[in-house]
Amino acid sequence: MVKLLTRHNTTSFNNFINKDLYRIVNEVINPVRVLKNKDGKDYKTKVFFHVGGKTGKKIRYIAPKMTPMEARLNGHTYNGILEVEIEIIVSHGDGDAITTSEVLKLVNIPTMLHSEYCILNNMSEIELSNVGESQHERGGYFIINGAEKIVLSQEDSAKNLIYTHVDNVKNSLVASINSAFASAMPERFDLIFNRDNNTINARIPYLKSEIPLILLFKALGVETEKEILQIICGVNPGQIGELLFEQLLPSIKDVNEIYTQEIALRALSILTKWPATKIEDNRWKGNLLYILNRRFLPHIVSSDDYIQNLNKKSYFLGYMTRNLLLTQLGFIKISDRDSLVYKSVRLPGKIMNDMFREFYEEYLIKVKGKTDRLIELDKTPKNELTAGYIMNLILENSQDLFDNSELMSNINRSFMGKWGKTPSSPRNEGVLQTYLRHTFMEAMSHLRRVHLHLNDGPNTMEQRRLHNSQWGYFCPVETPDGSSIGQHKHFAQTCTVTEELSSDDLIKWIKNDKKFNDLSNSYNVLYTKNVFNIFVNGNWIGTHNDVLKFIKSFRKKRLDLNDMDIHWSFSLGWNIKHSEVRILTTGGRLIRPLRLKNRKILDKKIELLGCDPDVLLKNGCEYIDPNEADHLLIGWGSEDSCTHFEISKTASLGLTALTLPFIEHNPIARNLYACQQSRASVSVYASNFNNRMDQKASLLHYGQCPIVHTGIVKKLNDNKAPYGINVLVAIGACSGYNQEDAIIINKSALEKGLFTSSYYSTHSIKEESGSFNNKSGKKSGVGNVVIINPKNAKKEIVRMNKSWDYSMLDENGIIKENVLIQKNTVLIGAYMINTKGDWVDKSIIAKNAHDNEYVERVYLSNKFPRTGKVLTREVRFPIVGDKFASRAAQKATIGIIVPSQDMPYTKDGLCPDIIFNPHSFPSRMTIGYLLEMLCGNIGLYDGKLIEVNNFNGIEYPHEILMKLLKKGKHDPNSEYKLYSGITGKVVCNDACMGPIFYQRLKQMVADKIYARGIDGPKDGITKQPLGGRSRGGGLKVGEMERDGLLAHGMSSFVKEVYCEKSSIYEMTIDENTGKIVPYNPEKGIICDGNPKKVSVPYPFKLLMQELYSMGISTRISTQ
Repeated sequence: MVKLLTRHNTTSFNNFINKDLYRIVNEVINPVRVLKNKDGKDYKTKVFFHVGGKTGKKIRYIAPKMTPMEARLNGHTYNGILEVEIEIIVSHGDGDAITTSEVLKLVNIPTMLHSEYCILNNMSEIELSNVGESQHERGGYFIINGAEKIVLSQEDSAKNLIYTHVDNVKNSLVASINSAFASAMPERFDLIFNRDNNTINARIPYLKSEIPLILLFKALGVETEKEILQIICGVNPGQIGELLFEQLLPSIKDVNEIYTQEIALRALSILTKWPATKIEDNRWKGNLLYILNRRFLPHIVSSDDYIQNLNKKSYFLGYMTRNLLLTQLGFIKISDRDSLVYKSVRLPGKIMNDMFREFYEEYLIKVKGKTDRLIELDKTPKNELTAGYIMNLILENSQDLFDNSELMSNINRSFMGKWGKTPSSPRNEGVLQTYLRHTFMEAMSHLRRVHLHLNDGPNTMEQRRLHNSQWGYFCPVETPDGSSIGQHKHFAQTCTVTEELSSDDLIKWIKNDKKFNDLSNSYNVLYTKNVFNIFVNGNWIGTHNDVLKFIKSFRKKRLDLNDMDIHWSFSLGWNIKHSEVRILTTGGRLIRPLRLKNRKILDKKIELLGCDPDVLLKNGCEYIDPNEADHLLIGWGSEDSCTHFEISKTASLGLTALTLPFIEHNPIARNLYACQQSRASVSVYASNFNNRMDQKASLLHYGQCPIVHTGIVKKLNDNKAPYGINVLVAIGACSGYNQEDAIIINKSALEKGLFTSSYYSTHSIKEESGSFNNKSGKKSGVGNVVIINPKNAKKEIVRMNKSWDYSMLDENGIIKENVLIQKNTVLIGAYMINTKGDWVDKSIIAKNAHDNEYVERVYLSNKFPRTGKVLTREVRFPIVGDKFASRAAQKATIGIIVPSQDMPYTKDGLCPDIIFNPHSFPSRMTIGYLLEMLCGNIGLYDGKLIEVNNFNGIEYPHEILMKLLKKGKHDPNSEYKLYSGITGKVVCNDACMGPIFYQRLKQMVADKIYARGIDGPKDGITKQPLGGRSRGGGLKVGEMERDGLLAHGMSSFVKEVYCEKSSIYEMTIDENTGKIVPYNPEKGIICDGNPKKVSVPYPFKLLMQELYSMGISTRISTQ
């Protein structure tokens, strides 16, 4: 089940290795051509580098041999090697060409865990456990230098779709398309309707400025205005055609004296690098035709014949112009760019594809440049050159020519955080992230997260909002709050992402239909009634005369799993209003299963969560994307007019939201917070925690399965990764210590292990080899880092800190296990060689060690460079100030810990673990909390776990729960009298009491508590304490804190905080003039007036001097 939920990540990586790498090698500058010694129009010397051989298939990805756990412990990157064969062909003059080949280990590419090339692929739970891995994980992330990283899926604009928008600055309406062929980078094309003069211009890649629309048509081979109008309006235009003609008239008048394609091409060439006026030969024409054929609407390339391609592009240009004008006339609405119809998702494999393509192209350009210079700078006379000599020259310098160190460095830098050639660009921001795993659900949630880059500001409000097209595809609940809201989305439970599939077989099947007309044969029927335009991946391939029959046939074939023409993930959007049928086979589309009308799910035991698509397809479902859903009527299951039905009422929720019981009975803001708190709770975060050495981790000791649950966690990990405890909660106002969001907690329960956890920290160091001597090329030893016990060093180690405790290190320089450590305890001994040859202490200490912190586990690798790691453990008991939260987002801190004998109790002697204040309910309105308590009591009395189905259609569930409690002869409201443990009197007449599943949050007082003395570090300019805990800074007391202190009348304390504990400064003033004067009796510096010392904050003294520099004189009066 987990494997299917994360399969979109591993599948995309597999496609990158198996398909995209081959495509990149064959498409990007292959072969690399180096032409030298020009002789007339030809070149004497020709060198060709065929990467991957002439076929382009001689490349392979060598999978890593180590296990992921080895990579984690040793600080290595879990990567494979991309190996290519380069075939070198050299010819010179009229002699025969010489061919040879070399095998090159091109680059190391990190391997995604549980992908096809990972050693863990298809392992059973027992096999995973034997190699130190978690039994419940199925990968989807990388290991980079021992740390777990994830390439986060990115929300992107859909390719090959026309969308319109208004440019208010230029008062124009724009129709745009991001056109891309296969996996290549998209090229943008714009049509701009200027509302000031009603003319239409086009913006084409690689042309310096906008060009008139009619000029572009003529450059594509449509030479007469009549043909242009018929392509846009149709042969029999009708009333709408007349309106379109009126809009086009100013554009037609705008272009004069251009009657042929040749003249139009010459006019366009002026806007290119090679204008026809400067170049006598026809290179200008070849360059311009290349732009029009390959860079202008590149997704419309149907053949090698450029004339046929330009003809089809002219039809698409006419269609795009028609859309633009109909939008201007109000027949078509402005495109809603926030709709998922215009969105796609870039999965990790696609993101890696784009990154590798950029760096690989840069690498080949440098290979070509180096080869060019090598032949150019060779001193052999040109008349003595031969193909054999040039080949030997290349082979002798092959190590330098094919040097891949920069390519390796770029890939490594990307996986260290600076992604791509331009890490600061919006496209690359937020791509690589540290894999989060505070809880199992957080780890799963992170793998199903999608990031949308947004700038701060009011213009992004609509993009952050939940769009109605996202229903069933993105979870409406699980998103961050605050400034990041809407930037991180999470897939709904049944949503998955398509992979790129070929449309060739589909197009052949369409063209075999007798009612289908190819675009070249559709000239006379364009835009006529009952003739529908057929688009495949944005490419207009033709028209169809019997669209209803065509659609029925398409959908029938799509349901057939054995059909070779139409895959189940293909989508068909039937837009009746605009007479269009849009078929998509592209990757990155979101799809989800819906039940077809009049078809029932045959197998009632099907688990929708992580269900294999084949199973659902066999049970009357089909997968629908937003393009198709936009033209369907989807219902819940009883509506006659609907074509499809939801397969579950919770299908739109994400994984974390699915774990929340009674989610429909809480406000949306509470559910949002509950998702965050569930991900941030202390838990058993992985089943292999005993093998791991994570940088920071918290482990819950006595986790439990919730009594009231939704069944999701059991399906994911069989409740073997607990993240909370069922506690007995009494809702009542007692003693005042549980006011606001505080709780009273039972000390006896804590002493018995309630919410006890362990906090783990890992301290590590890796040996490093020294730098190289520039003259000799040998290692100088400078910078060497070696792990050693300083007491056993053969040479004296300098700069050893006398306050540090080295006594607990063993003979290898690693501290012993189960040792109590302090802040000055050395964990790993090491030294580094400086430029003088001295051995300088580089030992690792526990800087932030807490009380009662022990060494849990140590690790020292055998092979050089060795890695030393020390895992420390601190057992943490809940203390005042620690945070807790229920699954209804009733977050609270401990207000007081009360001994058991002083806690309130019932007449049966039952003592609650937590006393919760009822005043939180009117503001937070978490009715689900109360329902969970009632339901939990039923589970306790019956000795059962209660599974709750959210959105079950029961309007008043409390009435059913109360009847069940009453039937079992229990209080229907779960209300009890509480008696004081101190006085024995009744303290609460009707306290509602029952079990609630509570989580201990990772934010703890032990990590936040901090103090500093008056002698701590201060700022050199203002003399105030530094800010920030890591720098030993002070606690910030801002304006709000000041107002609070003044409201309490604590003026002396305000003075102490802002002055005496901060930046008190004593200076001398002249009482007569009120100015600052120099005064130092020890050095004989005494002013003539009446000096007097005053104490002020130092920044005030700076303010006076700054004002003086502006010509404003200030005086201080001591009267």
